[in-house]
Amino acid sequence: MTMTPKPIAAGRLSVLSPSEVRPFAVNLPSPEIDESLLGFVTRCFSRTPARQTVQALTLAGIGKLSPESIPTTLVNSMEIWGLSTLLQTTEKEIEKRLYRSGTLSNGKSAAIDFFGTMIRSAYRIPNVRRVSPRALKKSPHHRAVWDLRIFSFDPETKEALLDKCPECKKPLSWNRAYGTHMCEWCQDEDGFARVDLRDYPQPLVGVDDVEALDFLVGLISPDPDVRRETLRKADQEMWSLQSCSEIFETIVAFACALLMKSDGTRSTTLERPKSHESYQRFTPEILASAARVILDGKRGFAVLADRIRRDAKDRVGFYGVKKELLPLFCMSLDQHLSEATRKIIRSAIHDDMSGAESSTLTRRNDYARDDGYMGLKPLSAKTGVPPRVLARLADSGLVKVITATGAKRAPKLMNYDEVAPLIDIYNDRIHQKFAAGCLGIDVSVLPSLESRELIHRIGGPATGLFESTDTYFRNGEIKELAAKIDAAIQPRPAGVQPLRLSKAVKRLGMSPIPWGAIISAVVSRKTEIHRVAGDNKTWRTGSGTCDLRQFIATVQSEVIPEDTSVADRWVGNRTAAEMLRVNEATISALASRGFLDRSGPHAHTLYDREQIDGFFRRYIFIPEIVERAKIRRSRDVRQWLSERGIEVTLELEPNKYLAFDRNAVDSIIEENSLAE
Repeated sequence: MTMTPKPIAAGRLSVLSPSEVRPFAVNLPSPEIDESLLGFVTRCFSRTPARQTVQALTLAGIGKLSPESIPTTLVNSMEIWGLSTLLQTTEKEIEKRLYRSGTLSNGKSAAIDFFGTMIRSAYRIPNVRRVSPRALKKSPHHRAVWDLRIFSFDPETKEALLDKCPECKKPLSWNRAYGTHMCEWCQDEDGFARVDLRDYPQPLVGVDDVEALDFLVGLISPDPDVRRETLRKADQEMWSLQSCSEIFETIVAFACALLMKSDGTRSTTLERPKSHESYQRFTPEILASAARVILDGKRGFAVLADRIRRDAKDRVGFYGVKKELLPLFCMSLDQHLSEATRKIIRSAIHDDMSGAESSTLTRRNDYARDDGYMGLKPLSAKTGVPPRVLARLADSGLVKVITATGAKRAPKLMNYDEVAPLIDIYNDRIHQKFAAGCLGIDVSVLPSLESRELIHRIGGPATGLFESTDTYFRNGEIKELAAKIDAAIQPRPAGVQPLRLSKAVKRLGMSPIPWGAIISAVVSRKTEIHRVAGDNKTWRTGSGTCDLRQFIATVQSEVIPEDTSVADRWVGNRTAAEMLRVNEATISALASRGFLDRSGPHAHTLYDREQIDGFFRRYIFIPEIVERAKIRRSRDVRQWLSERGIEVTLELEPNKYLAFDRNAVDSIIEENSLAE
């Protein structure tokens, strides 16, 4: 019987239920083996009164607003049954023309099942109808291979595909069912299609290697026997473990490699086409050359590699494998290929680079002919130092480096015999901050220890290995000096309580405290220090002197200009605390509340010395008052000053971190030289 499609109402389709679906009354053609689903549907509908494809599909119980989505979204078994019933064919014929979604063998790339071969879903053109007029003359059915962007031509006739009407210039689509050979837009007065696309043959494209091109097409043949026979033609030594899907994707990747531009770009990603126009570059000749690599195996790969190597001079900014075979190198990283395929390509690249000579290109160390110098990776493997560290040395200019002139990314080859002695120094390094921490002193004291040759900073070519421009010292010397200091601390004499060094140094009357002179006096045993009781973290608080006069005299005799120099503008927490006669917690409290500005260049040199000096001239804190006024308990200082008319000037926290006006306190201390 003849049925007319129901109209679209309120933006929705009126769809027949499965029980209402009936076959068309007219005799419909059977699908051709290589015919696409949309092509078969359109060809059948063209023999019925139906003209709108969407409306005609409602007679099969299918409600799709976009007919081009049918091959990928028709998953309901009742819809498949309805379409097969309507078009007088079997469900099997419909199902094998569906593009079921999935992934390639890499498990990542979205793909569709194209007649038994998984190909990337990006290769399908969903909403454009492309035809070959010459092929339609032979048989007016739409070949499924025309749905693939890879082919801008018909593989059988070698004719360029037509995707626009030659008369109205509008894109051909699947919206109307006048037959795949007719333009759906051009109509006569009676509403019938009037432009037959078969009357407009397109230019033919030539190809010399027809065998290789047919091999590529055979991989996606709808006939499984053809696919199996085609796969057997691949070189078994190189590609024996690959499937039709993986071989097809590999050929496309080889085609991309052949088309990759040598325009100076420094990308290592395989350039794959994205727009419809960019797929036009996949000419039959390019596809055949890519397929030939699969047919000829290693010999075909060598031919392709030589072809790509000819453009090496245009690949600015690369060196070695990337300069000579960059497109193939990109293939070895391409995520659309399986790891097995990438491994085959990497092995082929290695064999080609090992066997091919190049008189004009300088190569990396692994393919170099001169073993006198080593690249960063082999040098790293031999020395145990990371390549990034060796790269810093090469960039420093402190050692001789062999590299390719004019290349932006050339490897840097260095002589092992020259680098090895520097590695020993590098492994014995310690940063100045950690060196100071190991000795229990401030970083600013280290230069005075250098002047006394107690420690030595690392200089010369070895500095090229360091990450920053900060100072580094020999770790062994730092540990040796720390051990000498510890060995110089004698047991506490019976019945005597030594005065802690942290307090004794304040009696020197020097700012900053000459810790370099103190350490020199201690390790030379010119002054005796003894261990004090209590939980002390460093030798400065864990030791003391039993003879303050002798200690002061000895330290003063050890003072050199570097100990009293104020040339360093920036000081750290510890030095700032010594200058203000407070602990480091007070310095942090002042800084966090904005009384001190942390604007120094490093974490260990935060404060401007002049700023600290100015703060010292204006304020005096309780620890200094206790020492100078001989007050026994710190908590009595506030009351003692208040009784004399002096109140707190700064109080950072309640009864904590108290500061007073220095001039006022100085006058009181002078009047009361010995407080109660």
